[in-house]
Amino acid sequence: MAERFAILRTAKLKTLGGIAASLAHTYRQRHTPNADPREAVQNEHSHARPAHVMAEVRELLPEQRRKDAVLAIEYFVGASPTWFEGKGQFAQNEYFGDALKWLKARHGAHNVVGWSIHRDESTPHMVVYVVPLDEAGKLNAKRWLGGRALLSRMQTDFADQVAQRHGLARGIEGSRAHHQTVKEWYAQAQQPAQHVQISPEEVQPKVLRKGILTSTYESPEMVAERLTRAVQQAYTPAIKQAQQSRSEARRAREMARTAQDKDLALKRTQEVNQRLVAYLKPMVELGKLSPAEFRQVMQQVQARVETLKVLQREQQQQRRGPERGHGWSR
Repeated sequence: MAERFAILRTAKLKTLGGIAASLAHTYRQRHTPNADPREAVQNEHSHARPAHVMAEVRELLPEQRRKDAVLAIEYFVGASPTWFEGKGQFAQNEYFGDALKWLKARHGAHNVVGWSIHRDESTPHMVVYVVPLDEAGKLNAKRWLGGRALLSRMQTDFADQVAQRHGLARGIEGSRAHHQTVKEWYAQAQQPAQHVQISPEEVQPKVLRKGILTSTYESPEMVAERLTRAVQQAYTPAIKQAQQSRSEARRAREMARTAQDKDLALKRTQEVNQRLVAYLKPMVELGKLSPAEFRQVMQQVQARVETLKVLQREQQQQRRGPERGHGWSR
């Protein structure tokens, strides 16, 4: 069975307008192409209205802050689509609940201002809003999201503290897989689906009203609209699933390549270590000798060196002798 991965994404919200737009999406106050309105009743929210979340954000924000400061961090918590298969809301909520506890321990419970669980999309997930205040009461998102190393440690800690207890794995550390932000994930999920379009010429019109002498039939446009709608209704769930699964498939391939690279690097390191051990072995043996034995070995080595020097000089003299005999004469 393929390994199932935990998904943790982040987005930096730098303006109140950006926070409001995110909340409007989270609370389904604007059109969400990849969500099914009929399933929205299953969604859960910490607050009844997005305005309540915004009020808590405003209350926490310090009056004195940089113009480019991150006002809120949006966390996206999910998992591979296959992990949710056969799991009811109780199992889902256990995972999301543990993730929420982890975020409160990471940022302080008072800075976690709101959360929502979406079940109207093909794969359930949770969105959490955090005001990134440090101990001094200053906005300091860089402390938690400042650089690749911090993001990597965040993923590792989330896997250790939350994901593993729910049978989910962390992505390979040091992977070449691209880290998707919340914005990138939604942009991909909301790409327009490609549906089958049926032209009027391909079908026969149905009777709308049957009369004694004449009957009323569907127009070609009505036939095309009817059949297109039926095809879309049948395939939309599969298309949505494919759109979200595409990202996980790409990440799995990239992590597999990273694992191969790590295996190759390990093999090369082992070969270097073996050559180093073979090179150092004589030195290690010398270290086992007593002082007297060591002096005796060194004397033998010195004698051998002197012998080689004598042989080398004799060979050089032999080569120079014939060269002198062939000199030019006038």
